[in-house]
Amino acid sequence: MLTTRRLVIVTGPSHAGKSATIAQTRRALTSRAAVVAIDDIIASFDLGEDDLWKEGLPAAYDVAVASATALLRRDFVVFVESTFTFVPPDGTTPVVHPEQLRRLIDAAEAVDASWLVVRLASRVEELLRRGKATGRLDPDIVQETWGLHREWMPGIEMRELDTNAMSSDQVAAVLLDAIAGPRPQGA
Repeated sequence: MLTTRRLVIVTGPSHAGKSATIAQTRRALTSRAAVVAIDDIIASFDLGEDDLWKEGLPAAYDVAVASATALLRRDFVVFVESTFTFVPPDGTTPVVHPEQLRRLIDAAEAVDASWLVVRLASRVEELLRRGKATGRLDPDIVQETWGLHREWMPGIEMRELDTNAMSSDQVAAVLLDAIAGPRPQGA
């Protein structure tokens, strides 16, 4: 059983397979694990549309950092799921949030937890196909998050996994090996 506290940040563009990868990896773990998903935190807020993104998104990251810290202190493997991007529905300039990624890593290091950042990648055509199948997001938002992730280099070591080249089983197996192996980054 994995006993070392670990923070596993799974990022990537919309529809890259973050939720499915985390779920599959969790099922294979033999240790306590929890998921902190930014979209789920935001969905729990009762705010107007403007406030949801202006106030809700920063508040969601505050909740994510606090939750991850509390769970790490209790020796959980904590998965944090986020694109670390915001594409406003009104067409204004999209925003990338590397500072929020850094806050999570700093929180892990503050409680002597190792951390790993995994970015899932995929061809934009595949992301759009997945998005159409779910109907969850506007195709323009999917394409924009894909573009932001192709350009975004936050200066933090990341392991990139191509969800086009690997089956979901293979992606989960690689992630599980990275988690269960010697202490990952930040250790």
